[in-house]
Amino acid sequence: MNPREAAEQARFQSAMQASIDRLHETARGTVGDSLSFRLIDCSAKERAYTLRASTAEWMRNVNHTLHGGMCAAVLDQAMGFAAYCAMPAPGIAPTIQLQVNYLRAIPVGEDVNVRMRVVSATKHLIHITAEAWTGENEGRTCLTASATYFFRAADAAAPTRTD
Repeated sequence: MNPREAAEQARFQSAMQASIDRLHETARGTVGDSLSFRLIDCSAKERAYTLRASTAEWMRNVNHTLHGGMCAAVLDQAMGFAAYCAMPAPGIAPTIQLQVNYLRAIPVGEDVNVRMRVVSATKHLIHITAEAWTGENEGRTCLTASATYFFRAADAAAPTRTD
């Protein structure tokens, strides 16, 4: 890796860690924070990140596996971190589309690994794909997803008063 690539890789990794830290600092106790995301790996060249999330008993369904809504929350939060890293400027990037495919149940109490890739980032739209698995069995995919996030610059994000 040449010095320019190494600097870009360091910036890429730092942006994701800052995004995770910001959630913990500003939204303590929320669903996203309760997943305790950790950065496992990233590749600036591939525009990809791997994160790990924790699950807990309160997230289970009647079958003692991770509730489908919580599966979607894990994927959306992870991809949301990537969307914020891909924003062209400070602002907000709410989810406007989320497609989740449930392939295998996730046992409650197991960590969930999520690998996501920023497919494209335009002036207003950020497209991301993801896959999730448990434990070290990367080849046994449990979930796949794609999402679109709408970017709005910080100066346009704040509502203006007209009264």
